[in-house]
Amino acid sequence: MQASPLKNPAGPKAYIITGRTSGMGRLAALELASHGVVVLVGRDRQKLEEVRQTIEEGGRRAVSVLCGAGMAVTLGNPKLMVFYIALLPSLIDLSSAGFQEWAILSCVTLVTLVTLATIDLSWTFLAHKARLLLRTPRAVRIANRVGAFALGGAAAAIASRN
Repeated sequence: MQASPLKNPAGPKAYIITGRTSGMGRLAALELASHGVVVLVGRDRQKLEEVRQTIEEGGRRAVSVLCGAGMAVTLGNPKLMVFYIALLPSLIDLSSAGFQEWAILSCVTLVTLVTLATIDLSWTFLAHKARLLLRTPRAVRIANRVGAFALGGAAAAIASRN
């Protein structure tokens, strides 16, 4: 690798790399690691750890952070939450549970329901705002073209991977 043109007069810094841990994201992380601590944020734990280990093998510092997108998707899906609650009796012997255990289970259920309500109401609010934006035929046409372009791009990306 060539010497980097970046100057670091203020001393060590921290750089946050979000998104992909391959391609440009990986190259940026490896380059910036020589100038400070790299914080890797992404969805794929295995790829994050591979990049982190590569950086640390070079004697530099890196931290990997798994982002919470998966948690929001899980908590936003009522079917999954009902499944987890239904699975709970097979994990905990409810016949021997005392007052404290029932209180904890009640709190977990309450937090689950509040979380579901919050996420679902947020989606409802955002859908309402989007509907207000799409009142004119021109706005609908623009939204359709943007969506078609995004789907076409996704299809091209998937086709190019195989």
